This record gives sequence, structure tokens and C-alpha cells, in this order.
Amino acid sequence: LAAERAVLAGISTFNCDGYFDVADIISERTFTDDSNAAIYKCLKLIIENDNKAKIDIPSIYSAAKQLKIEHIFESAEETRHLKSIMNMPILLPSVRRMAGIIRKLEIARLLHAQLEEAQDQLLELKGGEPITQILGIAEERIFNFTSLINNTNDEEPELLVSDLVEHLEYLANNPATQMGLS
Repeated sequence: LAAERAVLAGISTFNCDGYFDVADIISERTFTDDSNAAIYKCLKLIIENDNKAKIDIPSIYSAAKQLKIEHIFESAEETRHLKSIMNMPILLPSVRRMAGIIRKLEIARLLHAQLEEAQDQLLELKGGEPITQILGIAEERIFNFTSLINNTNDEEPELLVSDLVEHLEYLANNPATQMGLS
């Protein structure tokens, strides 16, 4: 939680410099505390709408209202939490280092969830399954895991060679009479 608060303090202090220093490795899912995730969403909205914006508490409240999450900041405890983040001293080089820490912890949580799912599947085995199926359970979870850690922006994987089969069939049905330059 301290590293999460440090990242938020760095973005709040250094504005777009702090945000763009960490935006490639973290997202709101990286934060374990719901309040911290909400603050990050607000900071992200502020910077992405205006990368020259100077972050302050009113701009965070305004962003929360735009995101329809203003209820998070209604309690006195959340207001104190936000103020403590805004007042936390941090150096710019530390922001990325702290972001790296919380990203690694997010990766550990994702792997833990994948391995728990594999464990559940392994406990359901009856004993008649081939060894390849048993090993495939763990292998599938690891492959799912690698797609989870490479997909930080909620984007679906994109097929890069969608028309490759048609192109190969065209080349096979229409052989070139001359190879290379004429």
C-alpha cells in the first residue's frame, strides 16, 4: 500500500511527467486498494484530457464526478487519505521504481489466481486421464497467464496475419513464371 501511495503521490506531484513515466506498466487493476485505484483513474483522466494540467484536490474531485465515482471521496477518511497522498514527498526517479514494485505484485496476484484455478482442476481428476492432459492443465494456465501480463490495457489480442491463408492459396494457385527481377 505504501508503494501504491508513493506512485499516486508521484503522479500528483510531477503531473504528466510522473504519469507518463509509469503509464506503460500500471493500470487501475495494479492497485489493491479500491481508493487508490479510484485516485489513479482520476489522475489518468486529468492527464489524458490535458497533459499540461496541474493536479490538485479539486481537479481530482472533478475527475471523480466525471467518472461517476465521486461517492468514494464523501467520507472524511477518504478525504484524509487523498490529502496524505497529495502531501507525500517523493522524487521523480522513485515513481517508476515504486510502480515497478506494484506491477510485480500485480503479476504475482495474477499468477496466484491462475495456479489456484489449475489446482482446482487437478483436484477434480479421477486418475484415468492421460499424463498429457494432466500436464496440459498447468501448461494452459501458464499460457493464459502470459497473455494476462502482456495485456495491460484491456485490449484483446489482435491477429496479425488474418489474410495469410488466402494469400498463400492465391500464390499456390497462381505461380510466378519468373522469379526475381525481370
